[in-house]
Amino acid sequence: MIDLAEHIAAAWGDWEGPVVETWIFGSREPTRIASEIETWVQRCLGASIAEVHGYHASVGATALLLLTDGSDVAVKVHQPRFTVSYLQSAHAVHEHLYRSRFPCPQPLVGPSPCGLGWATAARRVPSLEQAAPDAIAALATLARLTLYCDSLDHLGIDVSHLWPHPLGLRAQDASFAEAHHPALVGRGSAAVTRLAEQLMVGARRVLDADAGERVVTHSDWSPRNVRGDSSGVSMVLDMDSLTLASDAQAAGSAAAQWAVDTSSTAAVSVAEIDEVGSLYRRVRDVPFGQRERAVLRAAALERLCRLAAIEDASGMHGVAVESLHAIGVELAGGAESA
Repeated sequence: MIDLAEHIAAAWGDWEGPVVETWIFGSREPTRIASEIETWVQRCLGASIAEVHGYHASVGATALLLLTDGSDVAVKVHQPRFTVSYLQSAHAVHEHLYRSRFPCPQPLVGPSPCGLGWATAARRVPSLEQAAPDAIAALATLARLTLYCDSLDHLGIDVSHLWPHPLGLRAQDASFAEAHHPALVGRGSAAVTRLAEQLMVGARRVLDADAGERVVTHSDWSPRNVRGDSSGVSMVLDMDSLTLASDAQAAGSAAAQWAVDTSSTAAVSVAEIDEVGSLYRRVRDVPFGQRERAVLRAAALERLCRLAAIEDASGMHGVAVESLHAIGVELAGGAESA
């Protein structure tokens, strides 16, 4: 059996640059990281690791494990920026969604200290090698998530700590939140950074003035987290992406993310983003007047700027960067005048 430390080292391959594990565990030593996870599993799940199905790290470090009691689990260790109050709220909402038969993994253990941050555990979901569901099914599922979370107060679930999302926090004068991975810090071309920063000014002005009621939503509505096929959505992952936003913001952010991640062209169009946003509005059955349409465009532009900045810092000029150049100014105009 290949042990967890070897899986961790294999995940880096020949990469010698910064790894997110240094933010999470204060080390990039595979044996130390594995020991931290193994100790947490024994303490919080009451069993030992029998087999390692896999390991990957991006924002958090996730180990897919078979335990000695026969349990298949996914243990995720979060960066310290994910506070215990945020993770407790997200875990409570996750439990509620699972009990409501929303398609998400079964949550097992709420946040408990691990490394420099906190770890959580859920039932491991086997084989998710499915294509992205169509946009109608995906947006209907996002609207369903929000519907299931309407009026959680009567269940004693406090969602106030879901906002702002830990990955959205930024310094007062900063255009963007801190990079989600150390390999992206201080990288990116001046041209893309300048364009994104310029366009973000107007988008944030519209979003900051948005007085729409905040609802629970998922802030990373991407095919990597929304799995399914032509029949619909079968599983929604990354429940630590739960946050609060107005319906218009939720629709705009999801529309930009979904359009970029499913695009078969070099750049997405404003019409594609508007179409996805319109699908959300119809399924959610909420009115979108002129103000809401402006907020939707602003939220889509903010998400596009973030995606382009990540692409650029990663050394890629993909759909997000091309889309920012192609429709960024048009989205900004729509946000200001819709």
